[in-house]
Amino acid sequence: MFPIRIIEPAIQDYPFDNIELGVTAGTYTIGVDWNESTSGVHIVVLKQLQGENKIKLSNLIIVSPSNFTQLKAIDTLISLNKIYNPRYIATDVGFGNTQHQFLFKYAEEHPESGLKQRLVPVDFNGSFDINLSNGQILKQKTKPFMVSILSRYLEEQKIILPKSLDSKGKLIDQMKKYEIVGISEGNVPKYSKGNVHTLE
Repeated sequence: MFPIRIIEPAIQDYPFDNIELGVTAGTYTIGVDWNESTSGVHIVVLKQLQGENKIKLSNLIIVSPSNFTQLKAIDTLISLNKIYNPRYIATDVGFGNTQHQFLFKYAEEHPESGLKQRLVPVDFNGSFDINLSNGQILKQKTKPFMVSILSRYLEEQKIILPKSLDSKGKLIDQMKKYEIVGISEGNVPKYSKGNVHTLE
């Protein structure tokens, strides 16, 4: 899915954001994969670089497994929302439907947070509609669409990834091993499972 030839040009040596010192202004998007407690919750922060038409992986926060992993992750996300002032926060609703509902409740009670406008539920196993310029609506399966967009952006060298994640089990390794393992009814690809939490 993501051959090494399109991954390697994306790799650069740079540090993650030091949020204790504050972050630079920019257009940020946050993605969340809630996961079961054994994997922890993976929160990825992306920054759109102004004038370069590139997307940089700006930060990665993994909330370690514990008895209160999901609650800690919700608190972390609320904190990151204040720090980054993101355009969107996309959360996986497959495993995280309850967490998403809690965040919406918090957003209702704290309108100043801006969360209500930013929260975007994403169902990897679902579909969504694209409104075409000719007025027609095209239905797309979510996960294959997201995979194809990432592959295209890598091909076009629009992605910047940190060298620190180029080791066994980390994001770039997950990308190198990600592949189609089958086709379901309706000709929808099935992708690698296991350790793909940061990637997804």
